Order: sequence, then C-alpha cells, then structure tokens
Amino acid sequence: MKRAASRTNGTKFGRPRKVDDAEHIATVRRMKADGHTAKGIAKYLDVSRATLYRYLGDRAAI
Repeated sequence: MKRAASRTNGTKFGRPRKVDDAEHIATVRRMKADGHTAKGIAKYLDVSRATLYRYLGDRAAI
C-alpha cells in the first residue's frame, strides 16, 4: 500500500539506469558508423556489452 502511494508521488524504485539518454544512444550509433566494435563502445561507455545491447534493443543492430 505504501509502495503504491510512493509511486503515485513519483518515487522510482530499483537501480538507476546507466545509459538512459538519447545523447548516449546517438554516440553509440555514431561510433558504430565509424567502425568501432560493440566491445569498444561498451568499454567507452563503461557498461557491459549485454547492457549495451539491452538499451539499444532492436533499434540498432551492433
């Protein structure tokens, strides 16, 4: 009950996302177009490759 009330007040639960803005996504796409590998892009953003793929989903195949 308190959790539902907190959500209605705007409280977010769970771990914060590491890559969540459009600027990071644009950077990833630009790096991929320049020939960088997924491993290199993930290292640059300080995330795992799995996280990189998860955030991009089907929008961009790396």
